[in-house]
Amino acid sequence: MNILIVSSYLNYPCNNGASVAQFATLEYLSKLCNVSLLLPENHSITRENLHELSKLLPYVKIYELGDSNFLSSKGRLANKGGKRFLSAARLLKNGLSQLMNYLPVFSVKTGRALSNRERFTRDYASSSSNPYLLLSQSFVDKLLEIISIERINLVQIEFVENLSLVTIIPDHVKKVYLSHESRLARIQSHIEEKQLQSIYADYVYNFNHRIKKAFLSEFDAISTFSDHDTFTLEVALGEASKRIQFSTMPFPVFDEDFKEISVDTFQMPNKLIFVGGDSHYPNKEAAEWFINEVSVEVREQFGLMLHIIGKWDEKTVERYKKHPGGVNFVGYVDNLYEASKNSISISPITIGAGLKTKIITAMAQGLPVIATEFSLAGINVKHMESVLVANDKKAFLWSIDYLLKDIKRTFLICKNAQDSIKSTCSQAIVSKLKYNFYKDVLAGVAKSGESF
Repeated sequence: MNILIVSSYLNYPCNNGASVAQFATLEYLSKLCNVSLLLPENHSITRENLHELSKLLPYVKIYELGDSNFLSSKGRLANKGGKRFLSAARLLKNGLSQLMNYLPVFSVKTGRALSNRERFTRDYASSSSNPYLLLSQSFVDKLLEIISIERINLVQIEFVENLSLVTIIPDHVKKVYLSHESRLARIQSHIEEKQLQSIYADYVYNFNHRIKKAFLSEFDAISTFSDHDTFTLEVALGEASKRIQFSTMPFPVFDEDFKEISVDTFQMPNKLIFVGGDSHYPNKEAAEWFINEVSVEVREQFGLMLHIIGKWDEKTVERYKKHPGGVNFVGYVDNLYEASKNSISISPITIGAGLKTKIITAMAQGLPVIATEFSLAGINVKHMESVLVANDKKAFLWSIDYLLKDIKRTFLICKNAQDSIKSTCSQAIVSKLKYNFYKDVLAGVAKSGESF
């Protein structure tokens, strides 16, 4: 089995969920089949980091544009020191989300904050936000060269920016699309949450729908991280979905992110944390809602402050500097685990799609989590048993009070969540599921809508 993976937003060290999802499975997967990786055309990985990555993945053939040879393979750059993947907590030192470049949150002409409609237009209807642009001839040529040299029989394409590549992949090669976040689901959730229903909003959604449907119809299989995203894509494809193999697969967690917890050493949380930068709008919308609507009462009732980890715009940080809720913008951290100790992880997200890396990582590390039902989509946990679900201010306040009242009960919630994530999201388990999925696709096995 010869697999080629083509992705965007891929960086090392891992500073976004896309990179974590990719690299967490490559180590194991490359021992089960032959894997080649084509780096994004304008990747920002330094030569030093690229060399380190090649040593960490000795069985993966890593290609970049302009290279006539791959950068690593079994027996060429051996992993002499037995060094394993760095944990996500250590890899996140350069920030959590850079899926978008920083775009202005204020009107350039007036200096005022963008309205909800203006932000919607900026994020989904401007030339800078259009992901359906053609890739360069050099990149296309490199892709076809690798398919030929490595005798590739399955290509996995990731992110909408690469969807157009499906049109030039040879017919004898199976085509798989891995959806990290459904753009259609994100646009729809944004319209509904901000009550932006209009003819123009329909136009924006339909434009994305028609283009994405045309490309996705040419794939043999589609994989997502949540049942909601799978359902969204099946509905969008209509009749075409009947011949496509769908799979909902868990999001992988680095082995080193599973931290041992014990009832004897478990401590009562003394702060709240939110992990994520404001370049990803769902993070910004969620954190600012919590700051403005909930943080003051949290501090008054429980004496807890919200600590926000990740890169945020300086104007936003300054605006909340003297907020009565006492929010602390931590910025990037060298060690996410250490920065998160003895905290409650919150996820008040209501816009977007895909799986929330911040929630899964927090549960793996043994932290109690309070999250909206929306942000828990695709994560196998239960309210009051392994997570506390809160969809409004009252529920968040109640949940914090519930966790602080009984430390042993809170420990059990954390242990249940960690056990659930470990049983479904470990590197080995997800890699084996992905390998079996590839085998089924190559064999033409029809398992539409299967959820692992």
